[in-house]
Amino acid sequence: MQHPKVEIIANEISPEMIKLAKQDLADNLKTRIKYEIGDACDINSIKDLGKFDLIYSTFTLHHWDNAELAIKNLYSILNDGGLLYIHDLKRVVWLYYVKSKSGFFNSIRAAYRPDEIKAMLNETGINNYKINTIFPFFMQSVLIRK
Repeated sequence: MQHPKVEIIANEISPEMIKLAKQDLADNLKTRIKYEIGDACDINSIKDLGKFDLIYSTFTLHHWDNAELAIKNLYSILNDGGLLYIHDLKRVVWLYYVKSKSGFFNSIRAAYRPDEIKAMLNETGINNYKINTIFPFFMQSVLIRK
């Protein structure tokens, strides 16, 4: 097993999603991952999880009720030198013209543009970050170093 001393906490707002994640988990990971119910927008639900060297969030930014607050809260539980890595969709304007009511297209339409993320980070006083558009063109990563 690689990195046996690494502790992994999976934080999720939905108990149903935690149940699904546990069902699909490989046997060798069942003892390594601790699942906790919490909301990044509510500091009281995550502050007792501890401090982290890495926080990885995927496809959540466009779902958070208050993305700026969620980022601020996650940043606050990073260790000095820690990394907050947010992987999410990127709003693409021309997709508004595609006639589709699929959840996927709605998620892209609800996503943030890089300039909106920069404004959020600047508002919180976070200035050590990088935003990358990644393949495919409607994906982006936000790397925030504390």
